[in-house]
Amino acid sequence: MMTALIMLDPELNDLVKGELESGEQARWVGRPRVLPFVRRLFLSSVFAIPFTAIGLLLVLAAANAEGGQFWLILVFGLVVLAPGLYHLSSPLWTIRKAQRTVYVVTDRRAIVFTGTFSRIVLSFGPEQFTQLLRTEKPDGSGDILFLGPRTAPGERRRRSGSTDSAFYGIENVKEVEGLLKDIAAQAPS
Repeated sequence: MMTALIMLDPELNDLVKGELESGEQARWVGRPRVLPFVRRLFLSSVFAIPFTAIGLLLVLAAANAEGGQFWLILVFGLVVLAPGLYHLSSPLWTIRKAQRTVYVVTDRRAIVFTGTFSRIVLSFGPEQFTQLLRTEKPDGSGDILFLGPRTAPGERRRRSGSTDSAFYGIENVKEVEGLLKDIAAQAPS
C-alpha cells in the first residue's frame, strides 16, 4: 500500500524525498484531515468571542476617557483583547499547520513534517512503535499516537495529543497502524 509522493505539492514532495535515507522506501504518505485539528480548538474559540468583544469595547471606551483613565482603560482593554484575538484566530493557524503537515511511513521509520514558519522534521524508529494508541472513527479515519519508550535518558515523553508525536486525522488508520507494527516486528532486537 504505497501512496505516491506525487500527490503532494512539489515543495513538500521534494522535502519528503530529501529526507529519505539511501535505500529507504516510502510505503505510505498521508496528510491530516483539517477538521480533527480544528475540532479540538472549537471550545476555546467560542470562549474567545466574549473576551474579544469586551476588549474591543474597552479600547473604544478608552477613546472617550480623559487623562490617566485613558491609559488605564486602554491597557486593560488590550490585555483582554490580545488573548481573545489569539484564541479566536487559532483555528486559522491550525488549518495552516494541518495544510503544511505530512506524515510518512517508510520501510524503516515514521516521519512527521510540520511547521508553519519553519520546518520541523521528527523521525520515529521501530522502538517507538511498541505502544501505539489508535482511535478510529466509523469511516476508518482516525489518529495514531506513538506512546513507545523514551529515546534518550532524561527525555520527557511527549505530551499525549501533541501533533508532533502522532498521526492525526488520517485515512485508513488501521492499515497505517499495521505498517508501523510491521516495522516494529522486523526490527532487530
